[in-house]
Amino acid sequence: MKKSKVLDKRKEIGIIIANARKAKGISQTKLALLVDMDRTTISKIETGSWSFGIDSLISISQALDIDVIRILPNTKNIQK
Repeated sequence: MKKSKVLDKRKEIGIIIANARKAKGISQTKLALLVDMDRTTISKIETGSWSFGIDSLISISQALDIDVIRILPNTKNIQK
């Protein structure tokens, strides 16, 4: 996958996380505390400027009480 497409998907994931966080009424600071990260890391994840692993994705989904699959954008049209 081209780097630009990866960055686009990372931004999509960040937007989904930010929207879910806001819908729950949770600040970036509160989410950071819940998942044992720095607030600036949460900000970077939400803007798509930070690449993070599956463990962090799972922690964030649990803190937001949403299924991990809801955080992932539709990827059915992505070619390997």
